[in-house]
Amino acid sequence: MRDIRWLRVTGVLMLLLLAITSLATAQGWGFFGGSLFGDVEEEEPEEDPKFAPDGIPIGFSLVSENRNLELYLDTEKAQLLVRDKNTQNMWRTNPDLSETTLNVGGLWEQHLQSQVIIQYTDDKKRNKKTTNNVNQQAVVTYEPIQRGVRITFHMEALGFQIPVEYRLGSSYLEARIPQDRLLETGSFALVTIELVPFFGAAIDTDTGYLVIPDSSGALVNFKEDHPSYSRQFQEFAYGPDEVRFAASTQEYFLSFNQSRRQVPGPYFGIVNGSQAFLGLVTEGEFDVKINAAPSGYIVPFYRASAEFQVRKEYTAYLARTRTVPTTESQAIRTDRAVRWYLLNEEDANYIGMANTYREYLKQKYNVVGRLGLVEDEAPIHIRIVNSVLKEGLVLDELINMTTFAQARSILEQMKAEGINNIDVTLVGWTKNGVDGVLPRHGPVGASIGGAKGLQEFTAWARENGIKVFLEDNFVNAVKGNGGFSTRTDVVRTAAKVPINLRGNFIISPLAAYDKFAKKAIPELAQLGVSGMDFKKFGEMLIYDRNEYYRAEREDTAKAWLSIAALTKREMGNVVIQGGNLFYLAVADKIYNAPLDESTHVFVDHSIPFYQIVVHGLVPLYSYPSNLRNDPRKEYLRMIEYGMLPVFELTWENSSLLRETSYALLFSSQYTTWMDTVKQEYQEVNVEMGYLQRLNITDHIRHDENVFETVYSDGTRVIVNYNHHEITVGDLSVPALDYLLIKGVEGR
Repeated sequence: MRDIRWLRVTGVLMLLLLAITSLATAQGWGFFGGSLFGDVEEEEPEEDPKFAPDGIPIGFSLVSENRNLELYLDTEKAQLLVRDKNTQNMWRTNPDLSETTLNVGGLWEQHLQSQVIIQYTDDKKRNKKTTNNVNQQAVVTYEPIQRGVRITFHMEALGFQIPVEYRLGSSYLEARIPQDRLLETGSFALVTIELVPFFGAAIDTDTGYLVIPDSSGALVNFKEDHPSYSRQFQEFAYGPDEVRFAASTQEYFLSFNQSRRQVPGPYFGIVNGSQAFLGLVTEGEFDVKINAAPSGYIVPFYRASAEFQVRKEYTAYLARTRTVPTTESQAIRTDRAVRWYLLNEEDANYIGMANTYREYLKQKYNVVGRLGLVEDEAPIHIRIVNSVLKEGLVLDELINMTTFAQARSILEQMKAEGINNIDVTLVGWTKNGVDGVLPRHGPVGASIGGAKGLQEFTAWARENGIKVFLEDNFVNAVKGNGGFSTRTDVVRTAAKVPINLRGNFIISPLAAYDKFAKKAIPELAQLGVSGMDFKKFGEMLIYDRNEYYRAEREDTAKAWLSIAALTKREMGNVVIQGGNLFYLAVADKIYNAPLDESTHVFVDHSIPFYQIVVHGLVPLYSYPSNLRNDPRKEYLRMIEYGMLPVFELTWENSSLLRETSYALLFSSQYTTWMDTVKQEYQEVNVEMGYLQRLNITDHIRHDENVFETVYSDGTRVIVNYNHHEITVGDLSVPALDYLLIKGVEGR
């Protein structure tokens, strides 16, 4: 109790200090510099008592400033706002509720006024509850820190102390929860913390939109006429790690909902008139959900935020058919931070957001352009399937689709057709075909040419300027293949049981690097290949409760990055499958980058946000052109998004793959696709190859089916998805076609 009284006294003293400081700010002083005792002149009262003469709402006092921004604090409400000195635009951590009619319960009204919304559980770890700093009547203390203020919320009844440090950067406000000051002193445990959940929230009558990280990106327009919604966008950055229990087989397995799209990075944003913000999770990014909701989901505000996971939730197995949801006792120890980049005027749009994110990633990962251009021709990527195992009732059969000699013949024919800049991935090159020997990474399949045949193929490829990659999988392991321990080497859930679906396990990420990659990668480098093409690395992220290799999701990211970095040292090049943005640290190209359209009912349309961020840094490839559902429209979408074509081909007819695990490759025989390969190479890789060096500077929606992408040299690409010709300005674009208007670099 003595500690609580001390906290209250400290809070009162800090409030007195800030009250004196607020008096000083009338003279332009903050925490740092200037006398607190200047002469204060009486001023005429404002007509609108809500605002001081300088336009700042009554109750807010200056606590920090720099060349561009000012940070103000309302100590009575524990709310902040930041103002741009040049434009006078303001962003508030909480909406002004004085002119808003709410038809929601008291808890949601309190959410709107809070800095932190938490979920917590009791010592039994079974019942999760939601609250916030206002609902808990938290004792609030304030402390000046460099470039800002630390606000600590003491939730005495629950025993939580949650510190939030607000700091100004040159163009951003950051809120940070330092792990070493986050305390739990009672019998309750934190499960999640949603940090500043209503920063910059907008209402129906505002002009603008919400940007969410759904696949390549999605946009939700503000509108007055809309229904109520039963769901919001809520997804883990870098992919879910949800584990389900199959009672029939007593197995835990990873669950992937096909209707959910990849979330390649922890970002979100709101455009509101002439101002906008890009929200980025800068610490704790590997265990965060991005929440985004339209007006009509519970409250009449468009909002987006980051919800950090403090403890893992999981399903505990009680009996053969009984499970119960529960929470881990041990917390994830990491600092947590959200940064809001504040954008004005011509930058207040999703292009400005994407360019800001791009610069952030370039600095964070020291990214330089890795484009593979040869005289402005971009490489086409050809995936050649070697062999696939077909399971039989008694004996399995190895289906050889392309030998190494046949692969060479395919590429020789392409070169003869003028397809000069080619990268190749060999798929199913091992003894038992695609994923056939996992967790081993060899030997090379004898029936397709063996190690000698592969070395001869890679030597010929080098002489002809072709990079050869081997597709490999350092995520999965098959029990029947042996070579690993199901006790010590595989991922375990928080319930301490292995993830296993009919003998298919997941290798512990730390073991994947330490026990497998460190041995396999140098050996594979001796085959003369140019690099590795890693399955699943960029599509998912998992945690591991294996007692020998315990890993949080951040540890998994580092382990898989280490495998990729080892590959770059040994071979020189890395292809990542999937779009998780932290792989910009190592990737030379990204295959199967996010491209699918959002499926959320409140989304108005998808945008190439991801592509704008990455374009000009690392080449982006979509899914194979020979597997498109709507060939023409999906080809146009690839062009609109500035991506490059990839084909997955075989020497033999794809009908041989029926009743195999690779049956989705329904059309792959190279002779069928040679003309299409040549056409797409000429149109995209040659004619528009120079665009790979350039930034995307604008993306315009002329109408529902007409989009324009603008590049930094002035090049314009207008895509028409209509079945009739359209006119944009004085330009005509044919039906289901595109128009390229070259800029300075392309002439």
